[in-house]
Amino acid sequence: MRFRYVTPTTKGRWYPTKAEAEDAAVRAGFGHREEHRRSNGEPGRFYAHPLVWIEEG
Repeated sequence: MRFRYVTPTTKGRWYPTKAEAEDAAVRAGFGHREEHRRSNGEPGRFYAHPLVWIEEG
């Protein structure tokens, strides 16, 4: 399974994990993450721009 962020006008490249696709969306300015990591060490929750979604392929 692979993942990428998608907007109405842009598609990101494919990543092997959902977290990497979310990080790419954050770097592109299409969302943000909570600063604090979760108790199990995973990155904080991802908040996408309203017109952005993570596509599975």
